[in-house]
Amino acid sequence: VVETRKDVMSGILKHRERAEKLYQKGLIANYHVLRAKVALSEAERKLHDDQNNLELSMIALIHTIAVEDTAGINLSDSLSFADYSAELNDFSKIAQINQPILKMIDAKLGGAEQKYAASRANFLPQVAAFGRYDIYPEYLSALEPRWAVGVQVSLNIFNGFKDYNDIQTSVFLENEVKFIRADAVRKIDLLIRKSFKDYENAKSNYLKLESDILLARENLRMNEKRFETGLGTSLEVIDARLSLEKAEIDRLVYLHNYYSALTDLHLAAGEPQKVIKILKKEL
Repeated sequence: VVETRKDVMSGILKHRERAEKLYQKGLIANYHVLRAKVALSEAERKLHDDQNNLELSMIALIHTIAVEDTAGINLSDSLSFADYSAELNDFSKIAQINQPILKMIDAKLGGAEQKYAASRANFLPQVAAFGRYDIYPEYLSALEPRWAVGVQVSLNIFNGFKDYNDIQTSVFLENEVKFIRADAVRKIDLLIRKSFKDYENAKSNYLKLESDILLARENLRMNEKRFETGLGTSLEVIDARLSLEKAEIDRLVYLHNYYSALTDLHLAAGEPQKVIKILKKEL
């Protein structure tokens, strides 16, 4: 964005210089020079604002990667479009397998099911089997057998409804976890659908703006020629320049939105590492 703002300011600066020369020769009115100066001032303001935004972004990046504030960072590249095709249903299926939130909830559900099984076991008879055999019978009395086996069974008939309350609590807990999982699945599916729509819109708008930029550049070239020959006005040149600027900035914004949507999409599916491969154009 900063580079685009610089190009715009440079173009308007050249236009102002041409307007001043034409005014000195008496070919145009002073109004055209004043309009060019106003446009140049506006371009300088926009450039200054975006340079500040860039500086803040660099500070945020330094803090994010946890390096010293005095450390210098040189960006080796910039965002460039990498075409990527995806299907909505694929992400929903992948999320059911890879989404860590669902895995965490499934682990909680497993614990709730085990708690229910333990609570239910309190209503069943407790059965224990035992056996013994003495290798050295000389140490036994005449009344003691050398070996013995047996089975012990116990059943708690009444426990003040404590066991019943425990199993009811276990049932409620298990149902609650199931409801939480169903809600999480719906929200993840909603995020996937939203991100997929954002991805499609950003990609479509980015590709469509290519022809708009070519048309805006040709329009600017023609208006500059008309102005130099006295057939056009300063306002037409400036409007053409700003129209080109808007198309170029919009395309950069759509490119940013394209990768942001892809990041959200793969994050919701539980495979955020794929975004790195997309940026590297490995997919």
